Amino acid sequence: MRKHFGPILLLCLVMGFEAGVCANNEESAGFIGNGFEEHSARQLRIYKDALFHGVSEQIRADTAVALLVRGDAASKAVLLEALLSKENPPARQAVCRGLIQSVGLGDVISSRKEFMDPLVGMLIDEEGLDAKLAAEALLVFEYRKIRPKLTKLVRSSELDRSVRLNIVYALKLRPDPEAISDIIKLLDDDDEEIARAAETALQEAFGIPVGTDKQVWRQILKQLQRKSPSEIRKNRLMQQEIKVRQLQAERDIWRGMYLGALDKEYEGSDEVAKGVFLVNKLGSEHAAVKLWALDKVSHRSKGTVLPEDFGEKLMGLISDDDADVRLGTARVLSKMSELNPAEKLFEQFKTEESAGVRLGIFEALGEACYYAFSPGSNIKVTPEIKNDTLELAGEYINSETAAEAIKGAEVIRKLLELDGLEKVQAEKYLKLVVKRYDQTNEEEAGLSGDLLNVMARLCGQGSYYRDKAAKLFGRAFLDGLESAENDSVREAGVIGLINVDKVKAFREFKKRGLESDNSLNIRRHVIQLVGEMGKPDELEWLLGRIGLNGDGELAWEAVREILRRQDASVAVEWAEKISIDGIDGELGMELLEMAEKKAVGENNAAVLASARNGLVDVYLKTNQSEKVGRVLGDRLANEDIGVEDEMAVKIGVYLNSHETSPEAKTALAGVLSGIAVEDRPMWTKQAGSWQQLIEKQ
Repeated sequence: MRKHFGPILLLCLVMGFEAGVCANNEESAGFIGNGFEEHSARQLRIYKDALFHGVSEQIRADTAVALLVRGDAASKAVLLEALLSKENPPARQAVCRGLIQSVGLGDVISSRKEFMDPLVGMLIDEEGLDAKLAAEALLVFEYRKIRPKLTKLVRSSELDRSVRLNIVYALKLRPDPEAISDIIKLLDDDDEEIARAAETALQEAFGIPVGTDKQVWRQILKQLQRKSPSEIRKNRLMQQEIKVRQLQAERDIWRGMYLGALDKEYEGSDEVAKGVFLVNKLGSEHAAVKLWALDKVSHRSKGTVLPEDFGEKLMGLISDDDADVRLGTARVLSKMSELNPAEKLFEQFKTEESAGVRLGIFEALGEACYYAFSPGSNIKVTPEIKNDTLELAGEYINSETAAEAIKGAEVIRKLLELDGLEKVQAEKYLKLVVKRYDQTNEEEAGLSGDLLNVMARLCGQGSYYRDKAAKLFGRAFLDGLESAENDSVREAGVIGLINVDKVKAFREFKKRGLESDNSLNIRRHVIQLVGEMGKPDELEWLLGRIGLNGDGELAWEAVREILRRQDASVAVEWAEKISIDGIDGELGMELLEMAEKKAVGENNAAVLASARNGLVDVYLKTNQSEKVGRVLGDRLANEDIGVEDEMAVKIGVYLNSHETSPEAKTALAGVLSGIAVEDRPMWTKQAGSWQQLIEKQ
């Protein structure tokens, strides 16, 4: 990842060069003569070229600092030439910025007095940015040294008003009581605009309302004269912060109102108009509006029709001047890989200076490569970009920052879930993941869990290199189970072991008693595995968890899974046990219905009879007359049912019971009489007697 070489590094390079050439042996003596002078001159030419023609503002400013650090006459001559160069504003602005930055370098910089007059000259000759930078650069001098020049200029009525306003600005920047005194004196100036500028300068510096009496200002000055410049500076900063917060609050109110109006217009449009509206706002000159549009794009409905130029407009924002817009664009593109943004993302990543935006771009780049190389994708991305993305992921995963490390791991996971890498290359990145996991400590429990989850997914079904991953990560998953303090790490270990080998995982969990673990998530994974791998001897424990919060539904699903693999007799046995233990009538009924179907398939008459008798009992208790009729109809299709039949006895008891409502009795009698049968004399006689019984009640 690209690093920024700022003024401090340039300082080190310059001082390092000066020290490095002064070797303490005889062989270096010749170089310290003409060789040194030639090298120094060549270096000076390089600096001058960078100062006058540097490709960025920062490079030019850094070069100015480096020349100030050198401090020799030739370097100062280059700086003065730039400062006086009216035809090259970027160069003279760079010298001003270099002087401003040099304040923090203290005694490393030699005298700057040569620059005083040219800077004052800029206040006289220039306006706008150049004048402001010159005023700020003059802060390197003590006020007592430049006061005579500034006060003479600001009091001169013969100078243009613009020059005097530049001086007022320069005075406003000073924290010295003398400078404040000089501004107060301007409150009585004959030029109303100068007097107003002085009043505004004081108001901005100290938060005193415009229109304050001059006597009040003189009292304030007396108080300030008892304070040091640092105390005055602190007070002014506090007032400026208050004003900034006020301005921000006002800005937020107006911005909120404007964006609210955009919301109404957008929501009131049809799906075609919404797409046009979004593209239009993506091209706004205001960052807040572009961010609004990006958010709407991210959360748009599926029916929104996006214009043909949408993709081009969106991807163009990845190089926007505003860092927030670039980051927002990266996040949107991470969800729209069908636009094929990989190349644009990669190009921006190489020049991006914001670490946060770089991370967002990298994440979107990983998703774009994953999408492009997934089976069935019609998006074409060069293998070089994929390999470069993997290399970036290798750098990120080694980051000390948890957020960067996990993003690197996630991109490695995505690209290693797919085919297309040499085994050696795949193994390299798998080892990077486990190495970074091994490097985590107790304070990085969150990162440990995230990395272990990535490792677990690499061992999951569908992951192309899962066999190799399983061999490399198995030990880490077992170690994860030992994490007594962090459930997320232990849960990831559980998932990983399940993905590697369910049979071995099942044995390991039973050995450790994880079925009763304090973590709900861990119990859920274990219960699910028990359902997949368990035998009837696990049912007792599972049924014991059905009534517990959080475990119930999963435990019951596990019971179903186990019994689906057993024959009908086992299902009937456990249905009866549930009924006896009073666990849940609905569960017992479901097991009996399962047993009935199994018994039909197995042609097991005894178990079928037991299951149906149990079902009739449950259906009667729950007043499900239609289901009672269904069971009886199935039996009558194959045999007659007499008065002494167990089912007939249950029905008779139900119809004679005072606890059964008349409506329920009538409903059941109607169902029974409606069963179509032929040649079933015992049933016909019994059904008739039940109908007479109901009619008499």
